Amino acid sequence: MLTRLLEREAKKAPSDCKMKAKLTILLIALTSSAHANLIDLTPGAFNINEPWPQPVIQFFSHQFGNGNGFQFLAGANIKDGQVVWSPFTIFGSDNFGIILQDPANAQVSWNLTNTGGYFLQYVLLEGANGIDNLFGLRGPGFQFEGGGLVTIDGLTAIQAIIFAGPNVVPETLNTGLLLFFAVSGLLLTYKLRRRKIA
Repeated sequence: MLTRLLEREAKKAPSDCKMKAKLTILLIALTSSAHANLIDLTPGAFNINEPWPQPVIQFFSHQFGNGNGFQFLAGANIKDGQVVWSPFTIFGSDNFGIILQDPANAQVSWNLTNTGGYFLQYVLLEGANGIDNLFGLRGPGFQFEGGGLVTIDGLTAIQAIIFAGPNVVPETLNTGLLLFFAVSGLLLTYKLRRRKIA
């Protein structure tokens, strides 16, 4: 009896494996096409007055670090349910949007497609008593325009939202010339060595 059951299951196995393989491929395809613009880098928030999680350390090392053009692109304070844009940043409400849904949640959006190489990398939310949250962006296409829902921890009221990222310097002809001379030098050296050997 057990032998027949095992034989019957063994006959089903090849078709089951094919179905599982098809389902796995479908699942991978759907998962890779489903994406989120904003990724919560500090789930549940963090306290700015306590030791920082690694993503926060990376954020501030970008900001104050190696001169890579990373800066605050836009920022706004939230006062009495109103968004007050900072005059001290490069961009404002023309390129960024904030729609408050309640004190603890907001819908943010950005469009940096015609800004000379600026793109968004982080969204920092500041809340009461140093309770903050940091979001990062995934994928180069979403860094120029996109949007998403942001929250600190679902309870803490948002007091400020800061958008930050670098400016990518466009490619110029000088880099191409340098590459040309480097490749030419390598080819010339190669030919000279071949002549010496022969």
